[in-house]
Amino acid sequence: VLTTPYSGGGNEFPNSDIPENWSCATLDLIDIHSYSGVSEWRNKAPIALQHAQAAKKLVLFEEFGATGSDKASVVGQHIDIFNGLKVPWMVWQINKPGKGAADYEFWTNEATFGVVKQGAAKALSISAAQTFPNLV
Repeated sequence: VLTTPYSGGGNEFPNSDIPENWSCATLDLIDIHSYSGVSEWRNKAPIALQHAQAAKKLVLFEEFGATGSDKASVVGQHIDIFNGLKVPWMVWQINKPGKGAADYEFWTNEATFGVVKQGAAKALSISAAQTFPNLV
């Protein structure tokens, strides 16, 4: 449970990783959303983490995903970036029924779920880049 305000984030980096979020005194946690692909996260996620650390705010990588026949692999590549940066993440969206390659949603009977489960297990063994003292 968060005990302080947070932002819902935008729908991509240009309206998520913005100076207004980092300078807002009432926000403690900034969500970064993006569906622009692995390269976008690889290039911009480290910068967002630097912004969070400089502003003494928390960052969460939330709402990412993939479509297509390589969906599970691409989601795994995202998770590898986030775990490498030691930043918490939440995929979009584990939803019954899953939609297979057609959309970002997936269910427990799809390969993407196994990738997310494995990535989450790895995340549990990583010390975060930031401490989250306001989580109870």
